[in-house]
Amino acid sequence: MKFIGKLLIYLLVALLIVLLALYILLQTRWGASQVSSWVTVNTDYELSFDKMNHRFSSPSHIILENVTFGRDGKPATLVAKKVDIGLSSRQITDPLHMDTITLFDGTLNLSPPDGTAAFPGGSPAAEQYGV
Repeated sequence: MKFIGKLLIYLLVALLIVLLALYILLQTRWGASQVSSWVTVNTDYELSFDKMNHRFSSPSHIILENVTFGRDGKPATLVAKKVDIGLSSRQITDPLHMDTITLFDGTLNLSPPDGTAAFPGGSPAAEQYGV
């Protein structure tokens, strides 16, 4: 029984070390390029950003720097020097939900010329406000 307990503790510690390493790597330029390329290759969207910041003083916010986002082969929907993404507990049941998205020195085009939805799931805000 002691062996199983020690094994579980070692596995838990190893998992925490791996998660900490991933957390640190994601905040580097290399990590940002890896995430950007993964999203671009595995979805119908193109995403690029230079750096991701996260602070434990505001754990529900992720800050992306020099962001470009849009559909594959289309003009960029979002271009900004800095994007502050606010997360909430709703992420657990609805991963595409963002509590807040704040752009700094950027532009957001919700009405692309070809009439397709700019973001996953359409753009309910644009429909609601007639944009």
